[in-house]
This record gives sequence, structure tokens and C-alpha cells, in this order.
Amino acid sequence: MGYNATFTEDPSYFDNTTSLARYDALVFLSTTQEVLEAEQKANLESYLLSGGGLVGIHSATDTLTTTPFYGTAFGAYFDRHPELQNATFEVLNDTHPSTAPLPARWNYVEEVYNFKSDPRDANVTVILTVDPDSYQDSSKAGSEALQGSPHPIAWYRERALDLGNNTGTNGMNATNGTTVEQGNFVANGRMWYTALGHTIEIWRDPIFQAHIKGGIDWVLESPEISPADNSTSIPAAGAVAAATSQPGSDTPTSSTRKLSSRSSRIVLSIFACTVLLASL
Repeated sequence: MGYNATFTEDPSYFDNTTSLARYDALVFLSTTQEVLEAEQKANLESYLLSGGGLVGIHSATDTLTTTPFYGTAFGAYFDRHPELQNATFEVLNDTHPSTAPLPARWNYVEEVYNFKSDPRDANVTVILTVDPDSYQDSSKAGSEALQGSPHPIAWYRERALDLGNNTGTNGMNATNGTTVEQGNFVANGRMWYTALGHTIEIWRDPIFQAHIKGGIDWVLESPEISPADNSTSIPAAGAVAAATSQPGSDTPTSSTRKLSSRSSRIVLSIFACTVLLASL
């Protein structure tokens, strides 16, 4: 699949929903900390509610940690990792485009991420794990109690998700300046995440590159997804044009996005910046 990408360290892309609407997917690439202001967070949530696709790589799960809907969207927040070392990662699903190119057991130097909760509780399917006997970590048992087993390393979601995590709210946090609203806030777009990608060397590895490309390609595909309830299927992300590029089209809402006729998808990639962000 071909797609055009915008690479940026500039959070002003989130200043309005029109700017975001032209993108079929957002990629948070090794971001950390509170990279968006309150209004920008609200615009990100609006984008997800309209069916926008979401990709997270490595420390994307250590980003916007005071904003609950973001953690819900990705499935879990990062907790900790042991020291950088060799570890053997194991494929759980060899049919997904992001894991099909990988060897069944893949050993290399990486940070083995642990998470504060089990992402499977947020409608995700875990497709990559790590062999617990292949690396050293004195706190494995405690982490397994939080994140479940097998240890989640990469996962995807193609089912509708309540960004309020069944609280009847929009998943915002009033203490960080965002506005908590009551109601149903359901995101229907696809999400894919991998905890891998810490070292520069791994980004030069064709196998790892295929892993990342497979995840992005999958998010950008546009078959209908399976809603969490028994309502009518909703078109997935990866296929919306901004209203300005398709005059006369309906404005995307929280229940649907207009499928794009573009042969190339458009991706916005937000990545770590030495000024705005800290590298994990």
C-alpha cells in the first residue's frame, strides 16, 4: 500500500480538527510526556471518535499519561523496563501483516516493556510476546499480575472502543485542564502498537522495518470493522478525506468516516523531539 507521510515534532498540527481530518492515521513514534495542551488533546479525541487510525511505537504508551482516553485508545500505559539486553520475542499470530515477516522466535537487544494494565481489557489482540526465560528482570511476577499473560509486546484493535473506559465520560481529566463530559464516546478506527524500537540499530533491520510497515499498512486498510455491540458495522479508519478535499461531503461524525477514493493514504507521524519530548 502506498501512502504519503508528514513527519513532525510540531504539536500545532493538533490545534484544530480540520488539520487532523486530512490524515488517515496518526503515528506516535517514541513520544513521551505531555506533548499536547488541553485543546489539542480534545482535538485528538475528536479525531479518534471520527474513526481516525492510530499507530503507536515504543514509548508512545508513555505519553499523555494524565489523559485517560489516550491510554484507553492504545490499550495500556507503559510501566517500566529492565536494562537494555538481549531478549527473544515470540510471534503469537503469524497472519497479521506486522508479524507475518518475523521469525517465530526473534532474538535481539531491546528494552522489554512492561505495562500498568492488561491491554486485552481494551478490546485488543496481542500478537507478539517475549520469552520470559530469555532475559533478566527481577520484577517479572509483579508485572505479569498487572499486564496479564502472555506478556504483551505488540497488539492491534479493530473493534469499537469506549474511550471513557465505561465511565460514561469522555475519558478526560479535569486536573490537567481538559474538560470532562458525560456521554458515550466510541472510537471505531483501527489501532496498532508495538513496544519495540528503542535502538537506532534495530531501525536499520529490514525485519523490523517490515514489522512497522505491516502495522501501518494494516491500520490504513479500509474494510468494515466489527463494532463492540451488535449495531451496524462501521467503516474503519484509513480512508477519510477532509471536507476541504471533498467538497459537498458530510463532515465526519463519531459514528462514521467517509471512505476516501485516494489511492494513497496520508499519515501524520509525530515523533520525539529534543525540545518538546524526552527520549525513553
